[in-house]
Amino acid sequence: MDTEQLRVLLLAEQDTTYQAFRYRLIPGAGQLIGVRMPTLRMIAAKIVRTDWRTWLDTLQSDCWYEEIMLRGLVTALAEMPLPERLARVKTFVPEIQNWAVCDAVCGTLH
Repeated sequence: MDTEQLRVLLLAEQDTTYQAFRYRLIPGAGQLIGVRMPTLRMIAAKIVRTDWRTWLDTLQSDCWYEEIMLRGLVTALAEMPLPERLARVKTFVPEIQNWAVCDAVCGTLH
């Protein structure tokens, strides 16, 4: 799934009421589409069943909160050796700009 396909999918799942709620709940979240967490988790699980390494390494954009969240969820969900997970988490940590991304990703790590 490339960046354009991801954006089409995310926009199709947009919930504007949820978007407004999230803007109030997460100061500094940046641009929000308004996709609910269960949907983001399903998308992340779908990505993990594909070539997730290529997806993580080639995703070009991080302008939306949901894109950042998905990168973190994929990093947390994908099966990989511990040294790789630690390296990928270390790369992802600077992208954490709010409590919601931190909680969702850290709560998903296994």
